[in-house]
Amino acid sequence: MAFADNTVIGEETRIVAEINGQIVGFGAIVVSNSELRAVYVSPSFGRSGVGTAILQELERLARERGLSELHLNASLNAEPFYQVNSYINEGFEEHILRSGRKMPSIRMRKKL
Repeated sequence: MAFADNTVIGEETRIVAEINGQIVGFGAIVVSNSELRAVYVSPSFGRSGVGTAILQELERLARERGLSELHLNASLNAEPFYQVNSYINEGFEEHILRSGRKMPSIRMRKKL
């Protein structure tokens, strides 16, 4: 797996994961507030290590930029993934999406 050069768009630093030239996932952090914003994997590459590789690369970039921790609002179904990767559950809350809709989520944090 290879990562396309990380790109800063607005406040987000984004990476794209590729296997044999095919995009298999992407992720993003917001350095200004130590936020892990996204880790997404194509369903056809789920449970194959792609998500963990994306997460590890984002954590590496965060450390490189001087961050000592990352936090996120995880979807309920993503909580086990983040727990396996040493993120700590800090409780349930509602995350407001850009559309204005509310999504149940779990506030999580990890010291880097």
